[in-house]
Amino acid sequence: MRKQLEKMGKERHQFTGTFDRLGLKMSQGNGRGNHRYTPTICLKNIIDEQGKLVADHLWFNYSSSFLKVGELHPQDRIEFTAIPVEYHKDYHHEKRDMKLGKVSSVHLITHYHPYKPMPLAKTAAVGYVMSINGDEGHGHYSTAYHKWAFAQING
Repeated sequence: MRKQLEKMGKERHQFTGTFDRLGLKMSQGNGRGNHRYTPTICLKNIIDEQGKLVADHLWFNYSSSFLKVGELHPQDRIEFTAIPVEYHKDYHHEKRDMKLGKVSSVHLITHYHPYKPMPLAKTAAVGYVMSINGDEGHGHYSTAYHKWAFAQING
């Protein structure tokens, strides 16, 4: 349990975290074996506005708030606001923990590399994550990302 987050209440706070990696969250589609994916981002060493460590790592949906920052590299520092919220960790909803929700005001605070835009459309963002993680075998996701990337090159 992330006790420090629990103590913060349900107000919006400012946090800073270090980009670690991207992933995918899979949900069951229409019951016919069609899975749907949501891109996710893992930040590590999350600290609050007083500099206190509130979580060693947290996973977030890789939403447009994060995507607008541009392509991220390991060790990039990100500042954002969010609200601590409780969630259930396991399938049976017996274990509870805290996470950060309703993320907004996302800013890159390290600038080690030039800005590179990211696809804001969810399908293309999933394709991007699949591509960098070496898993491009999911047709329409990969196609959406490659169409977006080609448009970036050719204007």
